[in-house]
Amino acid sequence: METARLREKEMWRREIELKEQERQRKLAKQAADVYAQALASYRKKDFVGAKEKFQEVEWVVPDYKAARKYLDSMDRDIKTQEAKFIEQKEKDRAREAWEEELARRKMETRQKKEAELKTREQKQKDAQNAEIYYQAAVQLMQDKKYPEAREKFLEVQKIYPGFKAASAYMDRLNKSAGIIET
Repeated sequence: METARLREKEMWRREIELKEQERQRKLAKQAADVYAQALASYRKKDFVGAKEKFQEVEWVVPDYKAARKYLDSMDRDIKTQEAKFIEQKEKDRAREAWEEELARRKMETRQKKEAELKTREQKQKDAQNAEIYYQAAVQLMQDKKYPEAREKFLEVQKIYPGFKAASAYMDRLNKSAGIIET
């Protein structure tokens, strides 16, 4: 009876040993899969994800392959990556600020050119109008219609100060009519 019990105990022990070996084999397989995922994340520079996977491997199978080595350097890698991210963000902000300033200056330049063009066009329009009044005033002077000519020359000076010889004509008209301007 004692030998039967010993055999039974030995069978249980072997069965337990085999089950433990099977469990260890499954754990090693799972660890290998998770370790491969961790390495893939690490190579993609997803250090936070890689760290989580390496920690899983370390918890299930302590000292599995190089998991500890990766975990030891992971915090440094994460900090380095964060520093690069912050640096890139600052570069992006600086580039954005530069582009905004460039756009603002381009718009200012465009607006300035438009204003200059508008001013130039208005000046040309004023010169054309002044020319019409000037020609009419000269004709009125030739026709000896001095009061009407004077009004036209005043209109010329109002539209376009300093236009041709309008002020010289005004001076002659004023002297001949005895008018003193103040």
